[in-house]
Amino acid sequence: MTMAVMTRASLGHTGRPKQADRLTILIYMLVNLGALLRVFGPTIGLPTQLMLSTAAAAWSGAYLLFAAVYGPYLIRASLDE
Repeated sequence: MTMAVMTRASLGHTGRPKQADRLTILIYMLVNLGALLRVFGPTIGLPTQLMLSTAAAAWSGAYLLFAAVYGPYLIRASLDE
């Protein structure tokens, strides 16, 4: 939910269309993958360290991708100006 609010607010405040592109969808998928692995990983018998490392990598990757995609939007001038 936090990532969805961050992406929508970033697009809205910079004057861009409020539509999720492919990279934004990938960001959402990575966050959800990390959450699913963290919650359900132990029930499917994954090794704990592998499950936690993969979940952390997915979650961290989502936030790094957000910074890479949305950072330039937030640094530059709004399209409305």
